[in-house]
Amino acid sequence: MNNSVFGKNYSENYDLFYKTKNYEAECDFLELIFRKYNLEVKTILDLGCGTGGHLIPLSKRGYQVTGVERSADMLDIAKRKVEKEAVDAELVEGDISTLKTDRRFDAVISMFAVLGYQTQNSQVRKTCATVYNHLSTNGAFIFDIWNGLAVLSQRPVPVIKNFFNENQEIIRITEPVIDLLSHTVEVKYRLLVQEKEKMISNTSESHLVRFFFPQEIAYYLQSSGFHKVDFYPFMDLNQIVSDTTWSLTIVGRPG
Repeated sequence: MNNSVFGKNYSENYDLFYKTKNYEAECDFLELIFRKYNLEVKTILDLGCGTGGHLIPLSKRGYQVTGVERSADMLDIAKRKVEKEAVDAELVEGDISTLKTDRRFDAVISMFAVLGYQTQNSQVRKTCATVYNHLSTNGAFIFDIWNGLAVLSQRPVPVIKNFFNENQEIIRITEPVIDLLSHTVEVKYRLLVQEKEKMISNTSESHLVRFFFPQEIAYYLQSSGFHKVDFYPFMDLNQIVSDTTWSLTIVGRPG
Protein backbone atom coordinates (compact mmCIF):
# COMPACT_ATOMS: atom_id res chain seq x y z
CA MET A 1 0.00 0.00 0.00
CA ASN A 2 1.63 3.22 -1.13
CA ASN A 3 1.22 6.18 1.16
CA SER A 4 3.02 9.52 1.07
CA VAL A 5 2.51 10.08 4.80
CA PHE A 6 4.97 8.24 7.04
CA GLY A 7 7.06 7.24 4.05
CA LYS A 8 10.35 5.39 4.19
CA ASN A 9 12.64 8.24 5.32
CA TYR A 10 10.34 9.53 8.04
CA SER A 11 9.43 6.04 9.23
CA GLU A 12 13.06 4.96 9.52
CA ASN A 13 13.68 7.84 11.94
CA TYR A 14 10.30 7.79 13.71
CA ASP A 15 11.50 5.97 16.82
CA LEU A 16 14.46 8.33 17.07
CA PHE A 17 12.17 11.37 16.89
CA TYR A 18 10.00 10.02 19.70
CA LYS A 19 12.68 8.31 21.74
CA THR A 20 11.64 10.26 24.84
CA LYS A 21 7.94 9.46 24.48
CA ASN A 22 6.99 7.35 27.49
CA TYR A 23 4.94 4.55 25.96
CA GLU A 24 5.05 2.52 29.16
CA ALA A 25 3.47 5.40 31.10
CA GLU A 26 0.81 5.75 28.41
CA CYS A 27 0.03 2.04 28.73
CA ASP A 28 -0.22 2.55 32.50
CA PHE A 29 -2.73 5.31 31.73
CA LEU A 30 -4.74 2.99 29.49
CA GLU A 31 -4.87 0.41 32.26
CA LEU A 32 -5.97 3.13 34.68
CA ILE A 33 -8.89 3.82 32.33
CA PHE A 34 -9.66 0.10 32.18
CA ARG A 35 -9.93 0.05 35.95
CA LYS A 36 -11.91 3.31 36.21
CA TYR A 37 -14.56 1.98 33.84
CA ASN A 38 -14.48 -1.57 35.24
CA LEU A 39 -13.47 -2.98 31.88
CA GLU A 40 -12.48 -6.62 31.60
CA VAL A 41 -9.92 -6.29 28.82
CA LYS A 42 -8.21 -9.26 27.23
CA THR A 43 -8.27 -8.25 23.56
CA ILE A 44 -7.26 -4.86 22.15
CA LEU A 45 -7.51 -3.42 18.65
CA ASP A 46 -4.79 -0.78 18.15
CA LEU A 47 -5.79 1.48 15.25
CA GLY A 48 -2.83 3.33 13.74
CA CYS A 49 -0.31 1.24 15.66
CA GLY A 50 2.69 2.85 13.95
CA THR A 51 5.96 1.12 14.83
CA GLY A 52 4.36 -0.69 17.78
CA GLY A 53 4.98 1.80 20.57
CA HIS A 54 1.85 0.82 22.50
CA LEU A 55 1.24 -2.57 20.91
CA ILE A 56 4.46 -4.18 22.15
CA PRO A 57 4.27 -3.19 25.85
CA LEU A 58 0.56 -4.05 25.95
CA SER A 59 1.34 -7.46 24.45
CA LYS A 60 4.04 -8.00 27.07
CA ARG A 61 1.45 -7.22 29.75
CA GLY A 62 -0.63 -10.16 28.57
CA TYR A 63 -3.17 -8.55 26.26
CA GLN A 64 -3.99 -10.04 22.87
CA VAL A 65 -3.31 -7.07 20.60
CA THR A 66 -4.10 -6.61 16.93
CA GLY A 67 -2.48 -3.57 15.31
CA VAL A 68 -3.68 -1.85 12.15
CA GLU A 69 -1.44 0.55 10.23
CA ARG A 70 -1.79 2.02 6.74
CA SER A 71 1.87 2.93 6.26
CA ALA A 72 3.71 -0.12 4.93
CA ASP A 73 7.03 1.40 6.03
CA MET A 74 5.87 1.90 9.62
CA LEU A 75 4.35 -1.58 9.65
CA ASP A 76 7.60 -3.18 8.46
CA ILE A 77 9.40 -1.63 11.43
CA ALA A 78 6.67 -2.82 13.79
CA LYS A 79 7.00 -6.36 12.42
CA ARG A 80 10.75 -6.37 13.00
CA LYS A 81 10.31 -5.10 16.55
CA VAL A 82 7.59 -7.66 17.32
CA GLU A 83 9.86 -10.43 16.09
CA LYS A 84 12.84 -9.09 18.02
CA GLU A 85 10.84 -8.73 21.24
CA ALA A 86 9.24 -12.15 20.67
CA VAL A 87 5.73 -10.94 21.47
CA ASP A 88 2.53 -12.50 20.21
CA ALA A 89 0.75 -9.73 18.32
CA GLU A 90 -1.10 -9.55 15.02
CA LEU A 91 -0.25 -6.80 12.53
CA VAL A 92 -2.52 -5.78 9.67
CA GLU A 93 -1.91 -3.28 6.89
CA GLY A 94 -5.07 -1.32 6.30
CA ASP A 95 -7.10 1.87 6.58
CA ILE A 96 -8.75 2.35 9.96
CA SER A 97 -11.86 3.89 8.36
CA THR A 98 -12.62 0.84 6.21
CA LEU A 99 -11.34 -2.06 8.31
CA LYS A 100 -13.63 -5.08 8.23
CA THR A 101 -13.15 -8.19 10.34
CA ASP A 102 -15.51 -10.64 12.00
CA ARG A 103 -14.00 -9.98 15.42
CA ARG A 104 -14.98 -7.81 18.37
CA PHE A 105 -12.50 -6.50 20.93
CA ASP A 106 -12.72 -5.58 24.59
CA ALA A 107 -11.02 -2.25 23.90
CA VAL A 108 -10.17 -0.25 20.81
CA ILE A 109 -7.36 2.29 21.12
CA SER A 110 -6.08 4.89 18.67
CA MET A 111 -3.20 6.80 20.19
CA PHE A 112 -1.06 9.82 19.28
CA ALA A 113 -3.76 11.78 17.38
CA VAL A 114 -4.30 9.05 14.78
CA LEU A 115 -7.93 10.09 14.31
CA GLY A 116 -6.64 13.49 13.20
CA TYR A 117 -5.39 11.90 9.99
CA GLN A 118 -9.02 11.31 9.07
CA THR A 119 -9.47 14.85 7.77
CA GLN A 120 -12.80 14.50 5.96
CA ASN A 121 -16.13 14.28 7.77
CA SER A 122 -16.94 11.07 5.93
CA GLN A 123 -13.67 9.50 7.09
CA VAL A 124 -14.32 10.40 10.73
CA ARG A 125 -17.85 9.02 10.52
CA LYS A 126 -16.66 5.78 8.90
CA THR A 127 -13.90 5.37 11.47
CA CYS A 128 -16.31 5.76 14.40
CA ALA A 129 -18.66 3.24 12.77
CA THR A 130 -15.73 0.86 12.19
CA VAL A 131 -14.77 1.07 15.85
CA TYR A 132 -18.35 0.48 17.00
CA ASN A 133 -18.62 -2.59 14.77
CA HIS A 134 -15.43 -4.06 16.26
CA LEU A 135 -16.12 -3.29 19.92
CA SER A 136 -17.70 -5.62 22.44
CA THR A 137 -20.87 -4.47 24.20
CA ASN A 138 -19.06 -3.73 27.45
CA GLY A 139 -15.91 -2.34 25.81
CA ALA A 140 -14.53 1.15 25.28
CA PHE A 141 -12.99 3.24 22.52
CA ILE A 142 -10.01 5.14 23.95
CA PHE A 143 -8.17 7.67 21.82
CA ASP A 144 -6.61 11.12 21.83
CA ILE A 145 -7.01 14.15 19.59
CA TRP A 146 -5.73 17.67 19.14
CA ASN A 147 -8.13 19.91 21.05
CA GLY A 148 -9.45 22.63 18.76
CA LEU A 149 -9.92 24.95 21.73
CA ALA A 150 -6.18 24.85 22.44
CA VAL A 151 -5.13 24.94 18.79
CA LEU A 152 -7.03 28.21 18.33
CA SER A 153 -5.80 29.77 21.58
CA GLN A 154 -2.17 28.71 21.33
CA ARG A 155 -1.56 28.15 17.61
CA PRO A 156 1.16 25.73 16.46
CA VAL A 157 4.54 27.29 15.69
CA PRO A 158 7.57 26.30 13.57
CA VAL A 159 10.07 24.07 15.36
CA ILE A 160 13.60 22.90 14.54
CA LYS A 161 14.99 19.86 16.36
CA ASN A 162 18.31 18.05 16.08
CA PHE A 163 18.60 14.31 16.57
CA PHE A 164 21.70 12.14 16.66
CA ASN A 165 21.87 8.54 15.51
CA GLU A 166 25.28 6.86 15.53
CA ASN A 167 27.38 8.95 13.09
CA GLN A 168 24.48 10.95 11.72
CA GLU A 169 22.79 14.18 12.67
CA ILE A 170 19.17 14.55 11.58
CA ILE A 171 17.65 18.00 11.52
CA ARG A 172 13.86 18.01 11.48
CA ILE A 173 12.27 21.29 10.47
CA THR A 174 8.55 21.50 11.24
CA GLU A 175 6.41 24.20 9.67
CA PRO A 176 2.69 24.16 10.55
CA VAL A 177 0.08 25.91 8.39
CA ILE A 178 -3.38 26.19 9.95
CA ASP A 179 -6.62 26.17 7.96
CA LEU A 180 -9.40 27.45 10.21
CA LEU A 181 -12.26 26.56 7.87
CA SER A 182 -11.28 22.91 7.46
CA HIS A 183 -10.08 22.50 11.08
CA THR A 184 -6.72 21.21 9.87
CA VAL A 185 -3.05 21.92 10.29
CA GLU A 186 -0.73 21.05 7.42
CA VAL A 187 2.47 20.01 9.16
CA LYS A 188 5.34 20.32 6.71
CA TYR A 189 8.38 18.27 7.69
CA ARG A 190 11.80 18.65 6.18
CA LEU A 191 14.47 16.13 7.14
CA LEU A 192 18.14 16.97 6.64
CA VAL A 193 20.55 14.12 7.28
CA GLN A 194 24.23 14.92 7.79
CA GLU A 195 27.13 12.57 8.25
CA LYS A 196 30.50 13.99 9.25
CA GLU A 197 29.15 17.46 8.36
CA LYS A 198 28.28 16.28 4.85
CA MET A 199 24.65 16.44 3.71
CA ILE A 200 23.60 12.97 2.58
CA SER A 201 19.82 13.44 2.22
CA ASN A 202 17.20 16.15 2.11
CA THR A 203 13.60 14.93 2.08
CA SER A 204 10.17 16.35 2.84
CA GLU A 205 6.77 15.11 3.97
CA SER A 206 3.50 16.92 4.54
CA HIS A 207 1.04 15.66 7.16
CA LEU A 208 -2.48 17.04 7.15
CA VAL A 209 -3.85 16.70 10.69
CA ARG A 210 -7.33 17.61 11.82
CA PHE A 211 -8.14 19.14 15.19
CA PHE A 212 -11.51 18.57 16.84
CA PHE A 213 -13.81 20.30 19.28
CA PRO A 214 -15.29 18.23 22.13
CA GLN A 215 -18.94 18.37 21.08
CA GLU A 216 -17.96 17.66 17.50
CA ILE A 217 -16.35 14.38 18.60
CA ALA A 218 -19.33 13.61 20.84
CA TYR A 219 -21.64 14.00 17.85
CA TYR A 220 -19.63 11.61 15.65
CA LEU A 221 -19.47 8.99 18.38
CA GLN A 222 -23.10 9.28 19.45
CA SER A 223 -24.21 9.10 15.82
CA SER A 224 -22.31 5.80 15.53
CA GLY A 225 -24.01 4.23 18.54
CA PHE A 226 -21.85 5.30 21.49
CA HIS A 227 -24.06 6.31 24.41
CA LYS A 228 -21.43 7.75 26.76
CA VAL A 229 -18.52 10.02 25.82
CA ASP A 230 -16.08 11.39 28.40
CA PHE A 231 -13.24 13.89 27.93
CA TYR A 232 -10.01 14.20 29.91
CA PRO A 233 -6.70 16.01 29.54
CA PHE A 234 -4.24 13.51 28.10
CA MET A 235 -2.67 11.36 30.84
CA ASP A 236 -4.82 12.91 33.57
CA LEU A 237 -8.21 11.61 34.74
CA ASN A 238 -8.50 14.14 37.58
CA GLN A 239 -8.38 17.51 35.81
CA ILE A 240 -10.91 19.29 33.61
CA VAL A 241 -10.44 20.21 29.97
CA SER A 242 -9.57 23.83 29.16
CA ASP A 243 -8.40 25.87 26.19
CA THR A 244 -4.80 25.18 27.23
CA THR A 245 -5.25 21.40 27.04
CA TRP A 246 -3.64 20.59 23.70
CA SER A 247 -4.25 16.85 23.73
CA LEU A 248 -7.52 15.29 24.88
CA THR A 249 -8.22 11.71 25.83
CA ILE A 250 -11.71 10.52 24.91
CA VAL A 251 -13.44 7.43 26.26
CA GLY A 252 -16.48 6.28 24.30
CA ARG A 253 -18.79 3.51 25.54
CA PRO A 254 -21.13 1.70 23.15
CA GLY A 255 -24.90 1.63 23.63
